Amino acid sequence: MDLLFSFVKPDHPHSTLLSGYFSKVVICLMLRKTAPLMNYVQEHPEIVVQLVDLIGITSVMEVLIRLIGADETIYSNYADTMQWLENTDVLGMIADKFSSSDSPEVHANAAEILCAVTRCAPPSLASKICSPSFVGRLFCHALEGSRPKSVLVHSLSVCISLLDPKRLASASYQAFRSNVSHGALVTASPETVDGMLESLGNLLNLLDTSAAENVLPTTYGCLRPPLGKHRLKIVEFISVLLTVGSETAEQELISQSAIKRSIDLFFEYPYNNFLHHHVENIIVSCLEGKRTELVEHVLNECDIVGKILAADKLSSLATESNGVSYIYYAITALT
Repeated sequence: MDLLFSFVKPDHPHSTLLSGYFSKVVICLMLRKTAPLMNYVQEHPEIVVQLVDLIGITSVMEVLIRLIGADETIYSNYADTMQWLENTDVLGMIADKFSSSDSPEVHANAAEILCAVTRCAPPSLASKICSPSFVGRLFCHALEGSRPKSVLVHSLSVCISLLDPKRLASASYQAFRSNVSHGALVTASPETVDGMLESLGNLLNLLDTSAAENVLPTTYGCLRPPLGKHRLKIVEFISVLLTVGSETAEQELISQSAIKRSIDLFFEYPYNNFLHHHVENIIVSCLEGKRTELVEHVLNECDIVGKILAADKLSSLATESNGVSYIYYAITALT
């Protein structure tokens, strides 16, 4: 075992090929020799730290997911051997990778582990990941101005997963998601949602495109600026917030004009179908929710009908197939 786990030491080379072999051996031991392996890791807590340091390698990330309890076979048979995880700050160490690393791969894999925990969290970790303090930690990293945009994108993915645990962060998780049924889905408490709302204003500031100077040439013209993954993820976050049934969230989204800004982006980027999908969900949530305040906000303050009629008169959109599709999305959301 000492020789096997010497692979994760900082002075060892960590090629993708060798990492894959390491992952296969460790996962096999988890399935066949679960108790001895878990006891060994518990006696050598530095292993968890070293695995987190290598989280950017997908094979190592898969080992870490299973180690913290996202595998039914391991957890159901040997739950008592994993209680020591309660006393570790493994989730905090993973979240801090958003701050300590500039690698998009590290951010993506850290988010995937945290999202996996929200879907099948062992009881020892469920209360930690859905706590307001943990969410605040994520937003603290996400809103650091000097950090890459991938930090914001993947931090919001974790928050979205807390609000809607059935969403899959990435296709690779489907490889073993059928094995996950031992833990209850983590659902964000009202206090957690309120904690997310505290950062809503800072997120909405990032939706402002007026000061951006970057230009992206496309086959149908230049985007000034391009929407970007971070703005798209913010709109998705707003869309999911409207589905949790929180009146506080709805009032905050109205008062800070989050819904209105999302609809404005819909018309500013007429060819972005990903954006259109999320904005359509926002409008449908407002209209199907039967809350008078939301309906009046969309129809009156956001003037969704007037915007659709005005867009229909724009020849540049009316004569293009994409423009017709764009109008169709908005009309569909209203019917």
